[in-house]
Amino acid sequence: MNKYLVDEIAGNTDADLSSSYFYYSDGKFHGGPVWDYDVAFGNTIQNHYPKAFIAKNLVKYSNYQSVYYNALFHNDSFQKRMSEIYENDFLPVLNQMIAQDVRNTAEQIAVAAAMDQVRWPIEQDDPTDDPWGNYVNSAETIIQYLSE
Repeated sequence: MNKYLVDEIAGNTDADLSSSYFYYSDGKFHGGPVWDYDVAFGNTIQNHYPKAFIAKNLVKYSNYQSVYYNALFHNDSFQKRMSEIYENDFLPVLNQMIAQDVRNTAEQIAVAAAMDQVRWPIEQDDPTDDPWGNYVNSAETIIQYLSE
């Protein structure tokens, strides 16, 4: 289940709790599309540590119960398969993202990000104190998170 890996890598604390879509089709359980990652990539205390295993800890940080991800986390054969998929399919993509894709995307959406800030200003005393409150620092924060 690729969505499981995406949620774990991103540290998405909404994973399996809200803003998630799952369906059953053709004898298989599917997750996706991926969306709404506003509480991910280290921007909350729950997901600040990239190796925290969100699926294992979702129950601790939420009023909701993680039904699917917590059960999958404790399934040895699932974890073995996820490790294989991570190494073979995800890691090369992550390395490419870290090397250049995150910065390239940030450059491509810079004008939209500036307009978003005009429409939805982030109010704080010193934006440099919070790397997530400052668009310029956000790409580097994501790269640092993915690199750990």
